[in-house]
Amino acid sequence: QTLAGKVVMGVARRAQRYRLPVICLAGAVDPAAYPLYQRGVTAIFSIAPGPISLAEAMSRTGELLAAAAEAATRLWLRARQGLS
Repeated sequence: QTLAGKVVMGVARRAQRYRLPVICLAGAVDPAAYPLYQRGVTAIFSIAPGPISLAEAMSRTGELLAAAAEAATRLWLRARQGLS
């Protein structure tokens, strides 16, 4: 579905124009998402810390999303430090 024009593809297209990285946070990452790398997405991370039930994932979405966003941001900031 994402390859068919959802929000991720719109963001990736726009970011490519400005040479900006695009990080996707998803509930789960299926190999079908890998073509996004050729379309402007820099990295894709699952917010699930490991195998968890759908019910647990849904009840902890905010917490899991915040943790994944923090981890991705830390990585991005560290990479930027290495570039300066």
